[in-house]
Amino acid sequence: DRARALTAEGRELWTLDEGLGQVVFSKSHGPQGRLIYALTGMREHDEVRDVRGRCVQQVVQDEMLVVAGRTGEVLARAKTPPVTGPTRHFDFSPRGVAFTSHEGTDIILREWRKDKGGGGLHLWAYDRQLNPLWAHQQTGAWYGHHHALAACDIDGDGREELLAGGVMYDAAGSVLWTHDLADEVLRIYGGEHYDSVVLGDLAGEADDDPVAVLVGSSAGAYVVDALTGRTRAVHRIGHAQGSKVAKVRPDLPGREVLLFTRWGNMGILTLLSGRGERLWDIQPDYVGQGTC
Repeated sequence: DRARALTAEGRELWTLDEGLGQVVFSKSHGPQGRLIYALTGMREHDEVRDVRGRCVQQVVQDEMLVVAGRTGEVLARAKTPPVTGPTRHFDFSPRGVAFTSHEGTDIILREWRKDKGGGGLHLWAYDRQLNPLWAHQQTGAWYGHHHALAACDIDGDGREELLAGGVMYDAAGSVLWTHDLADEVLRIYGGEHYDSVVLGDLAGEADDDPVAVLVGSSAGAYVVDALTGRTRAVHRIGHAQGSKVAKVRPDLPGREVLLFTRWGNMGILTLLSGRGERLWDIQPDYVGQGTC
């Protein structure tokens, strides 16, 4: 029922007498510190079973807040949008997005639907005052779990593009491309959406960058030209669900992408080069979640 900000030593910076959920932060600091985006309130709730069979409460939140990271002051407040369909709860993009300025103080609101396995169809973009920028409903290639959204300035114009599942948007919300093998992902049993995406200059070579890696559940991982949506390589690695960008091969240009398998034969890790070559597979445990 309240939020507290503490230093690393445990000294309290501020307290807000309001419960905050799905907290994410702006891309950069400003005079008010990082901006904190959060959801609060309750429009409706439901009792559901989690992956361990436990009964938990899922809440569809009623309001969005922007909070000053330096002081805890509520800078903006707005109602969450009406939705159609069986929404489980709302969520934000993993961080603030640079649509209107390079500071990354815009935000994407997304949904978790009961009929999309943790994924969603609707996207709503807001500025730092929670004024609406654009909204879109995806008709296919929809996004899955929390890290199925990624932002990056792929064309160098100072504003970020947004990759949501298998669809790339420009800063104004127009669709730039849809993944060329999206129909295949949707057809494969246990695929049906993109669980995670990675976006950026991964290859370390101008001719190959920018790169997108689309982690498509049981369809595997797709290495894609981030400017066109055309697939360069496909890796069938089980039910691919998570990803992590790392630098573990100093002899190769760019960065590497670590993928893990969740469900089926859990715990398999696969390392791809930034260009998309499959470097190795190991199975250090039978969990998958957390090994990254």
